[in-house]
Amino acid sequence: MISTKKKSVLVLGGCGFIGQNLILRLIKEDIDVYVYDKELCERLRKYARVGKVNFIKGDFLAEGNFKRLVTRIDYIVHLIHTTIPCTSDSDYIYDLESNLIPSIKLFSSSVNSKVKRIIFISSGGTVYGNSISKVPISEDSPCNPICSYGIVKLTIENYLKKITSGSDTRYTILRPSNPYGINYYKTIPLGLINVSLLKLLNNDVLEIWGNGESIRDYIYVEDLIDAIFRSLFPADSNYILNIGTGTGMTILEIVGIIQKVTSKKLKTRFQKNRKFDVNYNVLDINRSAKILDWKPKIEVEQGISITWNWLCNL
Repeated sequence: MISTKKKSVLVLGGCGFIGQNLILRLIKEDIDVYVYDKELCERLRKYARVGKVNFIKGDFLAEGNFKRLVTRIDYIVHLIHTTIPCTSDSDYIYDLESNLIPSIKLFSSSVNSKVKRIIFISSGGTVYGNSISKVPISEDSPCNPICSYGIVKLTIENYLKKITSGSDTRYTILRPSNPYGINYYKTIPLGLINVSLLKLLNNDVLEIWGNGESIRDYIYVEDLIDAIFRSLFPADSNYILNIGTGTGMTILEIVGIIQKVTSKKLKTRFQKNRKFDVNYNVLDINRSAKILDWKPKIEVEQGISITWNWLCNL
């Protein structure tokens, strides 16, 4: 086990899908956990009552004093983002004001307070844009995002590098693929697999944008959380790392696996392709495997089965 004695971790957006799963891992590792969010979700409330989670209520967009959050904090995991790819282009100003500006303030306060490391969860699915060749995308590949979400994520990355330059604060930028898995109930389900399973449970129709042949990289949430956890305490360097599986599947292949696992027919409706959807996005994970001594363990079929059973037993 990685040594985590007396380390404090602040998770911004700790009540979201990734955040809840990360908090549960940090509690298991006996780390001093601080959660920043608008409200404390029910799943984490019981841990707050027994002192395993320290909750800090706040609005990222309206936060006036990030110093109050980062004082005496060793490590920060920044998960907050107020838009998603399909909504980000509708209001560019809001995307900037609610994500980029607060992030810059957070990074500046963190450097001033001598935070040891900032982990920023970027987006491996959007920062690279459309890949010309259908081979796994490395961290050194050109970044040409085609939606505001990806542009802002990439800009936040660049400001994080700029603001921490010359300081004692280190950064890790993680670019995850498409996460799915448990612990997303009562939050907005995002991502093809989580949305599809919820649609199936409710006997709703899944809308498929395009012909269903676009290829994505899908990572089970516990594998993503393991990578985030390992990225907290690496050697004293800065990193940009892809987090995925290195394997791509089409939307139709995912639908087929869901129907196989659940023995149910998923209703689908095909729609015109959206301008912000890329045709191919599979991540090269060799760098993260080497630096973090990490690799994904859960295959898609197994992960879908775990998620479906969890969802059915809520």
